[in-house]
Amino acid sequence: MIKLQLLDYNKSKETDLLVTSFVNNNIKIMLDVLIALLDETEETETFMEFFLPRAYVRRESKEARLLFEELLELINSSIMRPFIKPKYEYLLYSVLEWWEDLCDNEKDLLQYELDILSLDKIKSEQEYLDETGDNIILEAVTNFEYYYTFCFYDHYFFPEAVESLVTTYLDDRPFFELFFSDVDLDDYLIIMPNDLRELYIEEKDKITKESKSIVMHKQISENQIINEISFCLASLEQRIVEIENRDENEISNDIYNGLLRLFTVAFELQCSREMPIGRAIKKLGETDIYIYQNTSNKRKDWCIIENKILEKFEDQYQQLIGYLNNNFEFGVTISINKNKSIEDAVNFIEKKLVSLKKSQEEFQIVEIKKHSIPPYIIKSRHNLPGSFKRTMMIYHFVLNLHDPERKKIAQKARK
Repeated sequence: MIKLQLLDYNKSKETDLLVTSFVNNNIKIMLDVLIALLDETEETETFMEFFLPRAYVRRESKEARLLFEELLELINSSIMRPFIKPKYEYLLYSVLEWWEDLCDNEKDLLQYELDILSLDKIKSEQEYLDETGDNIILEAVTNFEYYYTFCFYDHYFFPEAVESLVTTYLDDRPFFELFFSDVDLDDYLIIMPNDLRELYIEEKDKITKESKSIVMHKQISENQIINEISFCLASLEQRIVEIENRDENEISNDIYNGLLRLFTVAFELQCSREMPIGRAIKKLGETDIYIYQNTSNKRKDWCIIENKILEKFEDQYQQLIGYLNNNFEFGVTISINKNKSIEDAVNFIEKKLVSLKKSQEEFQIVEIKKHSIPPYIIKSRHNLPGSFKRTMMIYHFVLNLHDPERKKIAQKARK
C-alpha cells in the first residue's frame, strides 16, 4: 500500500489503515482494468505511451510493461510503503488521468465500497473532524480530484519539474546539491527528455572520472570521512517524515546506503553491513557498518560505526569498543534521538561519557570535548589497551528525528 499525505501515521490508528486501504483498493480496481486492456491489445507499445514517456517505452519496452505489474504489486501489498520511486508516481498519476477520461459518470470514478462498520468508524473518528464538525478526511478520500495530491509526496516527477531539476544540475551543480540534496536524479532517468538524459549521464561520468583522478592524487583524512558521515545524517534528517518510525536496523541500512556510493566513488573506500568482528559473549559480534580501504596497493581499516537509540548509548559505546582494535583509525557512534531536543541529546551523551571516564579502566577516556564543525558532535579520546603512546578518537553523532514544533506547524498548515 502507499501512504496518504493526509494522515499522520505515528499513532497507528485502525481508522488510518481503513482509510489507506480504501484509497489503495480504488487504485487497484483502476490498475486491474488497465492491465487487462494491456493484455488484450496488440498495440502494446502504442498503448503504453499514454502512460509513460514515449522515448522510454521505445527504448525499454519490456521494462516499461513490467512497471505496470510492479505498481499493482506494491498497491496490493499489505506492507505500507514509506514512499514510492518517481517512476511509479509518474505512472500512477497517468493512470488517474486515464481513469478520469475513461469514466463517463462521476460516480464510477471510485468503485470500491466500504462496509457499514468501517464507514461508521471513519465517520466517528474525532481527529478527522474540523472546527465545524465536518469529516475532512472522509470528504477527501471520497473525492477523486484529491487523489492527484494526497497520493504523492511531491510532484517532482512532472516532466517540466524534471527538466528544471536536470537543467539546474547541469548549469549550477553546487546550487543543486545545496538546495536539492535529497533528490537523486538517477531515479528520474526514465522521465528525462532524451537530450537532457544524455547530457546528465555524460556529466555524471565526467564527475566520476574526475573524482577517481582526485582520489589517486590525495590522501584520505579522518576529517573528510567524519564530514561525509555528518552530511549523510543531515540528509536523513531532511527526510524525517519518511524515516522517523524506522527501527535501528532500518536506519543502519539508510546510513549504509547513503555512504556506500559516495565512499566508493570519491574515496575508494568500502562499506560493509554487519561484518563479524571483535568479541561477543559466545561468538564474534557484528558491526553495524565497517569502513575500510582495499585497493591493489593498500589495505587499511578506517572505522566502525555503531548506531542505537539514544537511550541505549552506553550499550552502543561498550559494543563499539569491543570491536575496535589497534588496526582502526577511529570509531563512530550514532545515537538516534526521537524524544529529546538536540541540545538535551548532546548533553545526555556528554554526561554518560563523563561517568564512563571515571569508571572505565580499559580503553580509558582521557579527553571529552564538543566538536564545533560539524556541530552537535562530541569527541572522546581513548588510550589504546596495550599501547601507552597511541590514542584513538571516537566521534559521537546524534541523528535527530525529534521535531515536534515543525510537525505541529506542518499539521496546522495542511489542515
